[in-house]
Amino acid sequence: MGCKTLIVDENRMESHRYQEGELPVLRLKNSLDDYQKGEIACHWHSEFQFGLLLKGELEYYLLQDPASRLQRIIKPGDGFFINSRVFHGCRQMMRGTEIFTFGMLPGFFINPVFGNIYQKIVLPVLHSHVPGFFLFQEKKEDAGMLDLYRKFHKLNQKDRDFELSSLELICGIWKELLHRIHRQTDFASNCNFDFTQAFRIQKMLEFIQKHYPEPITVNQIAEAGGISRRECFRCFRAVINQAPTEYLNQYRLTMAAQLLTVGGQSLARVSESCGFENFSYFCRLFKKKYHMSPGQFRNGDVKVN
Repeated sequence: MGCKTLIVDENRMESHRYQEGELPVLRLKNSLDDYQKGEIACHWHSEFQFGLLLKGELEYYLLQDPASRLQRIIKPGDGFFINSRVFHGCRQMMRGTEIFTFGMLPGFFINPVFGNIYQKIVLPVLHSHVPGFFLFQEKKEDAGMLDLYRKFHKLNQKDRDFELSSLELICGIWKELLHRIHRQTDFASNCNFDFTQAFRIQKMLEFIQKHYPEPITVNQIAEAGGISRRECFRCFRAVINQAPTEYLNQYRLTMAAQLLTVGGQSLARVSESCGFENFSYFCRLFKKKYHMSPGQFRNGDVKVN
């Protein structure tokens, strides 16, 4: 067996870094031979995680609550879904076991392009009683979702349409996920849905989307949600894993990129109309996000690998 161990903090939380400018989807292929005792110890992370067993045999478990453990033996072609912030782990039942996993943060669907669908399609999953589930080849009801997993695994990141194909499959997978969770959960009576938090975050996001050209403060964002500044930070971290100012800047940059594609305004005017008081700061953030200056973005100076 190998000597690799999972890197987690004191609370058993695993954190991942995403490449700036890349599609924020985590794709990993793990060989259990690389880990001590062929085991990935119990841990949790903010990402929703989807998995497909490629080789071998794996004992996988997740903790529904501190006193309840859901455990299954999965074989090649079987898969699973693990909800955000749910403890889970696994160990191989035979040498040579390999697993493919992919996932994204809850904030993946928070973007002007997606409008308000975050409240409709992500919060119901986050606040459901469903910690995760397993998918088996022999079950007809699992076939559709497993087929999408296999297609996602086969995608080549060097292909020109990789990002578009990924988005297409992720939307299909999420559609299957929502249908499955609705079958497993009666949201009207059994779902531990935090409507108060959902209402607060929706109001604060709406405030940002309406007032982003203005010099917004965190206190104003918190006031829009009817909460304190401290609770505002906690709410943003819990729901979208970003600070309020991080989300505000990302939203402003997205709107700036849209303005740059239609032309007309000067770069300084675009910066100002999107709420950036300092043009140099705007250029620095824009280049960090898009890997090119605003001027290069406007002129279509895109590097093709």
